[in-house]
Amino acid sequence: MKSARTQDGSAELPAKEVLLPSCFVYADSMAPADFKNLKFKGADFMKSIKRDTQHQREIKKKYQIKVQGQLVPVSEEVYVTYHRMKRRETYLEERDMAHGVFYYSAMDTVETTGEDGIPDLASPRVEDVVVDKLIAEKLHRCLAQLSKEEQALIFALYFQGKSQSELERETGIKQQTISYRERQIRLKLKKMIEK
Repeated sequence: MKSARTQDGSAELPAKEVLLPSCFVYADSMAPADFKNLKFKGADFMKSIKRDTQHQREIKKKYQIKVQGQLVPVSEEVYVTYHRMKRRETYLEERDMAHGVFYYSAMDTVETTGEDGIPDLASPRVEDVVVDKLIAEKLHRCLAQLSKEEQALIFALYFQGKSQSELERETGIKQQTISYRERQIRLKLKKMIEK
C-alpha cells in the first residue's frame, strides 16, 4: 500500500481500500482518524449509494392501508388522503368529546344501533295521540247528548266548514243569533267534557 502525503509534505497514515456493504458501514470499532484514511473505490461506492437510494425509494413507494383487518397496497395519493381523513375524524371526535357532544353510535350493539333510541320529533308522541283519541271519543259522546238543532248547527259549522254568513243565507236566521247559539253550545260541551 502507498502512503499519501499532505500538501505540506508530511506523511499520512497508509490509505485503506474499503468496499462498503450495500446498505451501510457499521463502524463502532473504527476510530475517527480511520475514517479520514478510508479510500473508496469510486465506482463501487457510487453503485452502493445508488442501490441504497433505489432501495429506499422502493420502500417509500409501498403504501398500504388496513381494510377489514388486512393490509391493502394503495397509491401514495390514496394513502395520504386516507390518513388525512382518519386524522381529521380523530380530531373532530376529540373536539366533540371536549365540548360534551355525545354520539348515539357509541351505543351500538349487535342487535340494535344507538340511533334506534333517538325520538322521532316529526311524529307525535304516543301520549299525545292517546289523549287526543280519548278527548275525541268523549266529545262524540257529548255531541250525541245535544238536541237535533244544536247537533245540526255544530255539524254545519265544524264538520262541513260553513261560515255563519252562509248559514244565515241558507236558514234565514240572523248571523248574530247563530253566533250566540254557537257560543252557548260550546260552553255546554265544555261543561259536559269536564265532568
